[in-house]
Amino acid sequence: MQPGAIAIIGGGFAGTTLPRELDRALPFGYQLLLISEESHTTFTPMLPEVVGAGVFPEQIVAPISQVVRRARFVMGRVTSIDFAARTITCATLAGPSMFPYEHVVLAFGLRARLDMIPGAAQHALPLKTIRDATRLRNLVLRRLARLELETDPLLRQRPGHFVVIGGGFSGVETAGALADSLRNIAPYYPRVAPGEVKLTLLQDIDRLLAELPERLGDAQHRSLMERSVDARVNAKAERVDERGGRSATARCWRHRRLSAQSAGCRIHSSKTLRSCSTAAGSSSTPTCPLSGPRRLGDRRLRPHSQRL
Repeated sequence: MQPGAIAIIGGGFAGTTLPRELDRALPFGYQLLLISEESHTTFTPMLPEVVGAGVFPEQIVAPISQVVRRARFVMGRVTSIDFAARTITCATLAGPSMFPYEHVVLAFGLRARLDMIPGAAQHALPLKTIRDATRLRNLVLRRLARLELETDPLLRQRPGHFVVIGGGFSGVETAGALADSLRNIAPYYPRVAPGEVKLTLLQDIDRLLAELPERLGDAQHRSLMERSVDARVNAKAERVDERGGRSATARCWRHRRLSAQSAGCRIHSSKTLRSCSTAAGSSSTPTCPLSGPRRLGDRRLRPHSQRL
């Protein structure tokens, strides 16, 4: 790569859009270099649909080399940047490689912050990549398959309880997609009683979807509850372990946990699927009165497309 190169690190929305825009504006002689750990870019807003088996994983990814045709694409992990010498060192499939640059753009986005809740790094899974989504979907299916075979009544209480921590876009979408998926596949697991499959969403503030007007957040809250999601506000997860849990509302639960996280939300998103527990905290109660969970197999529940 000769002087005059612009190096872009990251293959997400920003990383793949910038080369296309620069290609139209750069003077002759400039070269574009795109470095990403993954060979594909992912349409992350649809990751919850992959978790809920609403779409196939390959339907929300595109090869970076196909999306950015005129830039040189290098699949590798950046290990260091020498700003004085203007060089980038990468770990690639061919071994360590060094690339000179004139300008560098850091477009690698955000990582899942599993350190925000004690124990989450060991017992919770984020929802940030297509690999995360596929893993979560498979874990949900394995939990149901285990319930089909489990004969101990006490052991049957745990595998079917899924908890999504985070009431932002990712958390709400994940809870909704899971609720619809669980309802649709329930007939294929005849030995799993409706009451053995539960879905809880925990939000640590007083409403869902704080990024939207309050009326839309309230409408989504009602929609989730009508679809058997026990959506709890003012319920902060404080700790995660392998045995069960207690939220900041002093409510205990034993479950398998789904954590969703997107660029703007804490791990309370996407986004986790491992046993977890939250330590006792404040005794505040949810501002929205919550009725008991309804059956996930209830035919009266609205489909996932009718959210708001």
